[in-house]
Amino acid sequence: MTTSVSRGKIINYLSNQIGYIDAQEIADHFGVSKKTIYRKIDAINNVEEGAIISKKGQGFKLNTNFSFKTEKIVNNQLDEPIKRRNRVFLTLLFNSPSFVSYSSLYKNAYVSQSTVKTDIKFLRKDADRFFLKFKVTTNKIAVIGNEKNIRNAINSILQFDYDKNNAFIKGINKFDDQFIREQIKFIETSTGYQLPYPYNINIFSHIYILIKRSRRKSSFKSEEASFTESSNNPVLYRISSMIIENVENYIVHKLPKYEIKYLYNYLIASRLTATGKKENEVSIVYSSEVEAFTKDLIIQANIYLEIKEDLKNLQHDLVKHVGPMINRLKNDISIENGILEDIQSEYQNLFDVLKRSLKKICEKYNLPITSDNEVGFITLYFAKYLETVAHKYHVWIVCASGVGTSELLKVKINNSFKNIVVDAVLSSVDDKLNNIPEDVDLIISTVNLNKNISKKIVIVSALLNKLDKEKIDNELKY
Repeated sequence: MTTSVSRGKIINYLSNQIGYIDAQEIADHFGVSKKTIYRKIDAINNVEEGAIISKKGQGFKLNTNFSFKTEKIVNNQLDEPIKRRNRVFLTLLFNSPSFVSYSSLYKNAYVSQSTVKTDIKFLRKDADRFFLKFKVTTNKIAVIGNEKNIRNAINSILQFDYDKNNAFIKGINKFDDQFIREQIKFIETSTGYQLPYPYNINIFSHIYILIKRSRRKSSFKSEEASFTESSNNPVLYRISSMIIENVENYIVHKLPKYEIKYLYNYLIASRLTATGKKENEVSIVYSSEVEAFTKDLIIQANIYLEIKEDLKNLQHDLVKHVGPMINRLKNDISIENGILEDIQSEYQNLFDVLKRSLKKICEKYNLPITSDNEVGFITLYFAKYLETVAHKYHVWIVCASGVGTSELLKVKINNSFKNIVVDAVLSSVDDKLNNIPEDVDLIISTVNLNKNISKKIVIVSALLNKLDKEKIDNELKY
């Protein structure tokens, strides 16, 4: 299972090692990707230069002569540049297309001119991700771009700071927080469905962006041409209209009519999950395009995965995600995946297969290519299915007598290997060993078998120790 890795964990691990340790070994220890280890060590050395020594071809080791700072101080220093840049970028985005002075952006930040230049360099790269551009003068700066791209950028940054246990958005005032939560509750009550994570965060941040930009009197640009028709789901359109009216009353400001369609598109791009109560007027029926896309994706992915089991359950679950995903792709709505790095680390091969498969299917249906965030969510559906229908190995257990010890061994194997089915428990002199069925994958025996047996045989102790388990596991893999 994937775990998080902090500066303290890495330092503690290296302090207990002798000599250089390979990055892959460190990554395996913490259950993360090698890329994560490189990035974490770079971040530590950026704050505490020389703390961790690296040697090409050998790996990393702790500098025992280095005086380490406390965890709290270092964590603050590691986070501060990211927090500062996000704060600056958000200010520019909320004020777009207006210029904002550098003195206003960095008020109370106490940073040097070179730090400001470094920040802008990083922010230009962030802006490129959302197809936004910077306009710069001697003492002012502005972000320019498509209204949807501006909102997607704001949404991405807000979700970066998402706190599941507290506020949806850090720093939001309690009145705005309460008002937007009431709108989320209104959606759930009106539809009889729940808005699960991360869709609730998407809707929450969308309404927050609308409120903030309206208060700053940013110029909104109408881009109605690319919106989905409201007739697809009149119930959600009506709910969107009522929420926009609630926002207008809350901020005492009239909003453009297209804001209803903006919100509506976010709603149809969200997955509404049944609460278990009797379903009401909002029925989720997916179009033939969604059904066909889902089926084609499974067929394409299965070229590489070669799943032999019935795929109907996977298709049934996946279509519920694909429907909102296609709406997001059509309407250029981004969604953040908070565990993307963990997914890529835990299911790298599966992720790569699905990324290739989604690219081909999106091209077939003339849709924009899915982001890594979207691929990550799809990966979870396939991973869940594959682990549910994991291949079962059919095994025969053989002991000297076939009694007592063999039954104990059977219990131990069943407890230790969820992917093993014990079809028979035999003595070593049983005639059945002369005619073993084709579907038997492995013979696990406590005694040497002299018979001419074509099946793989693993010799173990009756008590099934750790080494025995490793031997069985290796035979199943290879």
